[in-house]
Amino acid sequence: MEPDVALGDPRLSDEAALRAVVEHLAATHPTWGWVGVYLLAGDTLVLGPYVGPATEHTRIPVGRGVCGTAVAEERNVVVDDVRQLHNYLACSVGTRSEIVVLIRDGGEVVGQFDVDSDDVGAFGPADEALLERLAGLAGARCRRLAAAGVGQGLRPPDAPAGLQGHGPDDQRGHRIGPPPPEERVEPDTDDEDG
Repeated sequence: MEPDVALGDPRLSDEAALRAVVEHLAATHPTWGWVGVYLLAGDTLVLGPYVGPATEHTRIPVGRGVCGTAVAEERNVVVDDVRQLHNYLACSVGTRSEIVVLIRDGGEVVGQFDVDSDDVGAFGPADEALLERLAGLAGARCRRLAAAGVGQGLRPPDAPAGLQGHGPDDQRGHRIGPPPPEERVEPDTDDEDG
């Protein structure tokens, strides 16, 4: 489904619409090895729908790494070669470039598109313009998802995973979505004193 159609379709849930966007972007840009959405929940970016290898970066504090820095500075970030950054949070050892485009709703940052490539200098002005156009359509959906607690680490452990859970592998063997609940590391809640 075309991203503009998905984001504008009132029949799709917010999560399904964003998932359709990242799936379309990954399918139509073969050099984009990881495409995802992070939702802003307070001072933390929380992983939403994505396509690509599993990542341990499911929660990123504002100000940390490329994603957190983009929010802290309220600007998009394009990195031609991540090996030149001291604060880069590596999702994959093969990643060479990254683009982060902020998603706003009513002028307020509510999330971001994050895209990685194994190619140096993979992202140009046309890529940023495409993601900015889609970000303009995704703002309200991201705000609602963050407010509802949807995203990696926000959904209560007993809630059904729905579309947020692990989906099928794509043509490149990458996971679509966060790892399934049985692969997530949950905090130890056993009270030994009690």
